[in-house]
Amino acid sequence: MVGGSLLAGCTGNDDSELGPQQEDNETVDPRLQLEEVTLSSAFVIELVDPDSGEQLTTVHWHGKYSHWHFGPLEVAYDTGRTVEVVFNDRDLNKVPLGPNETYQVAVKRTAGTAADLFEIAIDGSIVDIHGTSRDEGELVFQLQNDDESVWTSPALPVTVTDTTGER
Repeated sequence: MVGGSLLAGCTGNDDSELGPQQEDNETVDPRLQLEEVTLSSAFVIELVDPDSGEQLTTVHWHGKYSHWHFGPLEVAYDTGRTVEVVFNDRDLNKVPLGPNETYQVAVKRTAGTAADLFEIAIDGSIVDIHGTSRDEGELVFQLQNDDESVWTSPALPVTVTDTTGER
């Protein structure tokens, strides 16, 4: 491809409804500028396997058209899945997360997701998703400051399967 690149179907267009702002010759979307940190304008959040360090899924930022890559997230029925939530700053450094840090993680089901699909437990940046029924749903991940959401991910499709991959 001449003059540009595509990443997994991404066009690179940022149709930000608030309009990006210029900072040190870099365009920064105001929704990524938080009180203590500016989030990455490429990959804001990643879900990582805490044991292997393998990236499971990530949000590719395009303003209001942001989306998850490498989904859906698969969770095994009756055993679950543990992920580390990594929010990246503009230099791709991990934003410290936890009860004694400026920012915390919250995970919520979307309105269309059954309440009994999974149980969620959060410990700092570690999230345990325990599948309690076989089906599909969606989760949103929030970066919070003192119980106030300061950034919310697009909905992540999640599939709860048995160990053979069947729903």
